[in-house]
Amino acid sequence: MTESSKTSPVSGGKAARLGRDNLTAAGPAKTADNPADDPARSDDQANSLQAFVEANEAIMTGMATLGAEMVTFGSQRLSANLERSESLAACNDLTQVVQIQSDFIEAATRQYLTQTNMVLSIMTAMSRGLWAPLPMPSLAVPPRPEREAD
Repeated sequence: MTESSKTSPVSGGKAARLGRDNLTAAGPAKTADNPADDPARSDDQANSLQAFVEANEAIMTGMATLGAEMVTFGSQRLSANLERSESLAACNDLTQVVQIQSDFIEAATRQYLTQTNMVLSIMTAMSRGLWAPLPMPSLAVPPRPEREAD
């Protein structure tokens, strides 16, 4: 057997056993046909991974902010409920009860509306942070083909 036939895919050499005709001692030969060797593809993969990491960070930061905001709001509402209960317990007539309840409902409604706006702004910021690092496809609409005259 000659030296060249030892590695020939036809002669049963190492490359033939592995089913690769472009095998070198260091592994598969880099060829233009191997898409994994394309530097542009490697850059795209690295950019995609970086975008994924940044999007994940935006979600985690947003969820932490949202969670802290909800805990703070829940604590404030619980305190307001306890104060109202104490005020109601000290009431001597029905007029005071109605006034305390009306004030409580009005204040709670304002606070819930404010909190809803706060949650929406946190969610909007989180959504923007999620989509910002991701590549957006072109939204260009291709031109319509011209119709043939009848």
